Amino acid sequence: KEEEKRKAELAAIEAEKARIRAIELAKEEEEKAKLKAIKEAEKKKKAIEEAKKKAEKEAIEEAKKKEKFLQEQHEKGIYIVGENSPCISRNRLNFNIKTNKQFHVTIADGVKEIYEEAFKNQNIHTLVMADTVYWIHEKAFAESNIENIVFSKSIAKLPSFAFNKAKTKVYNLPEKLKDLGYGCFSENDVLESVTTYVETIGKYAFEKCKNLKNVKFNSKVKSIGKGAFRACSKLDTINLENVESIDEEAFRGCFDLKEVNLSNSIKKLTYESFAFTGLKSFTFPKNCQEIESRVFYYSSKLEKVIFSNNIKVLSSYCFQNCSKLKDVILPSSLEVIETKAFDDCKSLERIVLPSSLIKIEDKAFYNCENLKEISLPSGIKEVVPGAFNGCSKLEKIIVPANCEKYISIDGNLYLKHNDKLELIQYCEGKKNKSYTAPEKVFRIASDAAKDAHNLEEVILTNVTEVMRSAFENCDNISNIEFYSKIEKIGSLA
Repeated sequence: KEEEKRKAELAAIEAEKARIRAIELAKEEEEKAKLKAIKEAEKKKKAIEEAKKKAEKEAIEEAKKKEKFLQEQHEKGIYIVGENSPCISRNRLNFNIKTNKQFHVTIADGVKEIYEEAFKNQNIHTLVMADTVYWIHEKAFAESNIENIVFSKSIAKLPSFAFNKAKTKVYNLPEKLKDLGYGCFSENDVLESVTTYVETIGKYAFEKCKNLKNVKFNSKVKSIGKGAFRACSKLDTINLENVESIDEEAFRGCFDLKEVNLSNSIKKLTYESFAFTGLKSFTFPKNCQEIESRVFYYSSKLEKVIFSNNIKVLSSYCFQNCSKLKDVILPSSLEVIETKAFDDCKSLERIVLPSSLIKIEDKAFYNCENLKEISLPSGIKEVVPGAFNGCSKLEKIIVPANCEKYISIDGNLYLKHNDKLELIQYCEGKKNKSYTAPEKVFRIASDAAKDAHNLEEVILTNVTEVMRSAFENCDNISNIEFYSKIEKIGSLA
């Protein structure tokens, strides 16, 4: 038993020793693992540091290469702008704007906006926009000198004055572009040609582009804003077959414009839309119903006009100073000719008035020096006195016998007042030196015989009223006889 006990104690001691040894071995393995991990970490850290140094070295070398490349490009006048930036502003442009050298500039991919005046006064040969550019701010290219521009395909609208006073000869605008803003390309003295797919041309978009000759629209163009091509003095032809509306003064001052083709969908011609143009002939759209004042004002080369049969009113000053207009056939729908509609149409020799006409307003044919004869329709209701003043060759006004309101006696026009008459228009072109008022005439209307320079004698048999300016400027009259009690003599009579 004691022996067994002693053996058990020895076994227990050995087991404890084995346990302690196992613990010591485990600690040794743990230390080895720690050392190994430290070495691995140090190795990894060293590798990272070496990689970082290598990357830094490569980046420096790449930067040097890029700098050298850019320097070489800059020496050639080639620049890339807007890298790593969503926008371009004036202070981000990295080339000298004071040099006379023209640059080739590419707007980097990723740029979305070009800010106000970013390229103002820049002297650039070719500018290429990345297709990421979708917005250009006002005056972004104002007063720039850019020979060629390749637009971003993503631009849908050009804002006000975007290219105001720029120096670019040709613009080929992108197909997605829908609107041209106020004065967008205005006052560009060198612009010669524009191709556009827009739907709306804004107010004064091309105003004062003095050398603009050629404008190509596609079928998308629907409206032309106020003064859009005003004072484009060299614009000679333009096709407007798909345009649905033309605003005021759209082509005012286009002195070389000889021909336009209008869409039949146009219902109104607006104020001075074709004033001061070089148009030789004009055909009204079939559906045109309204003509605003001064549409062809001072279009001194206009010789021929073909009207639509939907027009009821010829507005005031509509054809004023169309000095080459000779022969006019007015539409069968016309009811009113307003004040000075044909004022100073000095070449007008013949005008055919339709049966629908009911009113001719004051000075409607003022100074139509070559008009010798005119026939009024039987349904005429009002001819305002002075309507034919200044028609120095007018010898006869013809009135049908069945006309209820007016009568012609010896070629002069009288208004019926039951059994009395009122002289409305004395024909200035008559060679007669004496005028004797018919017995039924009781009144000489205002301006009725104004400027009748051939008259030397006036006999007013039963006239009681001589209205304002009735014989004004009849500077050869030396004898006036009255045979009844005069009740009224107007100013300047």
